[in-house]
Amino acid sequence: MKDERIYYHVVFTVYRGQKALWEDIESYLHELVGEIAKKWNYSIIEMETMPDHVHLLLEKPPWEDLPKIIKNIKGTTARKIFERFPDLRLDMKSNHLWTKGYKYVKHDSTSLPTVIKYIREQKQKGGLGE
Repeated sequence: MKDERIYYHVVFTVYRGQKALWEDIESYLHELVGEIAKKWNYSIIEMETMPDHVHLLLEKPPWEDLPKIIKNIKGTTARKIFERFPDLRLDMKSNHLWTKGYKYVKHDSTSLPTVIKYIREQKQKGGLGE
């Protein structure tokens, strides 16, 4: 039987490409995305946060719409991050945390190891990791 699971490598960026996802904000974002995924029954396989964008590898139920999932993630995280870190809104000079839209690539299980490795290496490639 063929493996029917579909995975999505999703990338979305901070509004105007600003570098806003540092330390406490980054940690809180990871926590929030995990909570959202658990609540809505999809899996975050891998996640990496750069100062100005996010990489997610997720698996969703076949009946769930990817745009709806990403809208939920971006909307919920923006609201809760701005609530917890009110100065961020001032620092960014914006009421938006995320840009509109996102990019994604659909994968099957055969490409997962490569995608996971790619996501895990983002900080190192960006000069932010060990």
